[in-house]
Amino acid sequence: MLNKQYSDLAELIDKTKGDKLLIESSLKEKEILLAEIQHRVKNNLSVIIALFNFQKDSTDNEEIKIALNEAKNRVLSIAMVHDQLYKKGNLSQINLENYLSDLIPEVLRSHPLYSNIIVKKQLIPVHLDITKTIPVGLIINEILTNSFKHGFKGIDKTPEIELTLLKSDNFISIKMKDNGIGFPDSFEKNKNSLGISLIESLTEQINGKVTLSNNNGAQVEFSFPQ
Repeated sequence: MLNKQYSDLAELIDKTKGDKLLIESSLKEKEILLAEIQHRVKNNLSVIIALFNFQKDSTDNEEIKIALNEAKNRVLSIAMVHDQLYKKGNLSQINLENYLSDLIPEVLRSHPLYSNIIVKKQLIPVHLDITKTIPVGLIINEILTNSFKHGFKGIDKTPEIELTLLKSDNFISIKMKDNGIGFPDSFEKNKNSLGISLIESLTEQINGKVTLSNNNGAQVEFSFPQ
């Protein structure tokens, strides 16, 4: 009877090991497939970015150039999320500190003032899933775009952008401010702009709250649960 029990136990152990190897192999295949999907999505978005650049170079209309550039940067902020997922090997979590550090120079590079911009960053390591990282990237893009469209007109000083990323308990707080002219006195009218509307809508999408104010320039602060 003991021999039979030992035999059954050994058989069960062998089966468990076999099942474990099968599961591990299946998970590895799924990880490879997901990585390939992220890579293909990123490549497809890169094609769209290239098309925006082509269209921008094909027109002399400055308003159209600006609109195409803004659309391109929105797609760019999404493409960089998929690029981070593919390169870092983690298919569910993004290092928000690294993502924002990479995103901001890419967005700023498309603006004429790029070579003169001073960017001050205070960032902590925070990991976020893709469903929240993409809206955050789009919000940052809109804040930067609004700063350079409206914040530095008619002023003779070096543009500065300050970015702060903090975490308290389970809430993430991001603050961006510039040293420009700030929001206009007719602030409520300005809030009807596409950029501000997108910032508010995207913040709601991640169950967050956003505050827009003047603090020696325009300041936008939003917080949301991790």
